Formats: sequence, C-alpha cells, structure tokens
Amino acid sequence: MNVTIVYGFLGSGKTTFLRSLIPKLAVRERVAVLVNEMGEVGIDGTVLESDEMNVQMLPNGCICCELRGDLFLALKELEKRFHPERLVIEPTGLAAPNQIDEVFDFREIAEFASVDSRATILDANKYELASRAFGKFFEDQISQASLVLINKADLVNEEDLDRARKFVRDLNPAGQMYVTTYCDVDPMLVFGANGADDSSHDDEHDHHHEVADSTQGMETLSIQPPKIARSQVQGFLKSVEQGRFGEVVRAKGFIETGDGMVRIEYVMGSWDIHEFGSAAPRVEFIGTGLRRSEIEEALHAG
Repeated sequence: MNVTIVYGFLGSGKTTFLRSLIPKLAVRERVAVLVNEMGEVGIDGTVLESDEMNVQMLPNGCICCELRGDLFLALKELEKRFHPERLVIEPTGLAAPNQIDEVFDFREIAEFASVDSRATILDANKYELASRAFGKFFEDQISQASLVLINKADLVNEEDLDRARKFVRDLNPAGQMYVTTYCDVDPMLVFGANGADDSSHDDEHDHHHEVADSTQGMETLSIQPPKIARSQVQGFLKSVEQGRFGEVVRAKGFIETGDGMVRIEYVMGSWDIHEFGSAAPRVEFIGTGLRRSEIEEALHAG
C-alpha cells in the first residue's frame, strides 16, 4: 500500500487536514487512516471515526523503532480490515521524521507498505514559539516534507505570512508550499511532489533511540472528567491557559455538559470548544510538570 505521512506540531491542524482530505481522496481510491497518539485514548481517532472513516488507532507513544512491532501489527490489521490502496498516517505531533522513515525500512513492513509522500502542517500563528521550544526536531518535520501547508492564515496578517513563508523556504527550498485556512487544499497536491526520495537518509540507521527521542521530554496525562456545566469547561480551560496545572502544551478530549458532549482543544495558550456527538468522556494532556490532583479537583469543583 502507498503511505502518506502527515506531520505537524501539536494543534497545528493535522486532524482538520485529514477531515478535509480523506473524503476527497476516497472517491479516487480505498483509503484508511492510522492515528498514533501519545495518550492512552485516541482522541483524534474518535473524531475521524465520527466522520465514518476507516481508522486504526495506535495510542501510547510515537511511532518509532521501539514500536515497530506494534506498527507492523497495526498495518497488517488495517490491510485485513480495509484493504486500502492508500494509507494516511497521523503520527503524534512529537514524532521525529527520521524515526518513522527508519520503521518503513524494516523488511517486514517494506514488503507491503512504502512511503510516497510527506505533508507537514505549520501553524502560522504559533510556529515561531514551537521552533524556539523544540528546535531541530520541529524544523526536521518541515525540511523533510514534500508538501508544507502554512495553516491558520486567517489568524495572522500578510507580513506574518511572508515571514512564515521565508521560514519554510529557508528550511525546505524544494518542497511545495501553500497557505491555507482550515487546511483546505486539493488532495492531489499532496502527491504532486513525491516524497519517496530517500537520498537524504543514511544507508545505515542507528536504531538505539532513547525514550526521550519519542516524547521530546513531554509527559502525558489522561483524565476521565465528570459531567459539568459548559461554563465550568470554559473556566477550566482559562485555568489551563494561566498555567495552574503545569506547563500544558496540548490538551484535547471530550467532556459531557448539561447541553451535550463537547470536544475541547487547547494548544500553547489558545483554546476552543466544539459541539460533538457521542464519545466517552476523556481528556488527554501533554506537557511538563502536569498536576493530576489539581486538574481533577478543578474538574470536580462546583
């Protein structure tokens, strides 16, 4: 099967991209999605499944060499369930491209799956913050992409967009680059530049990564929230923004309110609440110094 990998830092718009891309792509070929998240529960996978997509989830960490056995089993299960012609992988936003490429070099995976395109979603409003925080890891997601989408263009001005374009071009002179809002782009542009050229990779790989390589020093926390008022959800997210619960880089999940289920999104100081259908209440946090007891206390207060 042909494989497209969709990179992007936490909250950049990868899931939005897939929700736009997959239905357009599905009219041309059989498509399945593999979602890899750091948390215990696949929040993004649940969102995609709600759109009736063919989804396989691989939670609890980044796809990397240490998890190649899990990836192999997930790929085989996908092949058995959906027989896809195209597989789109959404790795965690903390995934290092070189590690994922190495996984597809292993014979047992290379026999039936090969990467032919790599897209990276860049948040036009927060890429500089992400670059300062994560340096080369973040830059590698851009430099190794065949397509870069500068997303959330509606949140910045033209001068900011020009700066973002230069940032991308300095790292990736040859790749395709498009400015988007809500990742709306022609699906065939994803495959216009073939990403299968492995000339930039060494013939031999060092497969002995430290665990920190897969998490970028981040920790995860999974909370099952009680049913609370929507106003309390808003107050909780404001407390996250204020740093009351540690250095939260990303939070997402589902909370039941008196008005129905909502999906929450938080990334580096910005948050939003969306109406959602049916889902198990669960919120996943990514960051450092996460304070479980204070999070649980705040959710149960009132």
